[in-house]
Amino acid sequence: MANAARQEIDITFDGKVYAVRPTFEVVSAIESATGQACSALAWKFFAVEPANYASLTETGTVLYQALRPVMGDKITPALVGERLMEEGCTPFWHSLGMLCSRALRGNAEHVRMAMKEIEDAEAAKRGVENPPLAETQNQQD
Repeated sequence: MANAARQEIDITFDGKVYAVRPTFEVVSAIESATGQACSALAWKFFAVEPANYASLTETGTVLYQALRPVMGDKITPALVGERLMEEGCTPFWHSLGMLCSRALRGNAEHVRMAMKEIEDAEAAKRGVENPPLAETQNQQD
């Protein structure tokens, strides 16, 4: 189970839950492999409009790089690709978006506020009320 104090995120893959952490190595690997900053990827994983969604390749690359430190040799790009073709990308987007946004958490308060706005918009589309920012801050601390 993820430890919020360590900025960990739970990702379920192949029926097992892995606690992944946005370490410098993980973030660098994600940014090097995708050619994009984690901030840009976070926006794609939380996108409201389909034209802005993360692609299959982006999702697979970030998922692979995130799971590699905790799964070691048990994970391959081919296995990630197979799972994405079976399950689709959307089951992973929230976790990957949280991972990418937590990588930036210390950089600027406005990033957290922007991500909250995106989450609120997504919640509104589903007809669910998102808790106020102060409540989510208390839950993460």
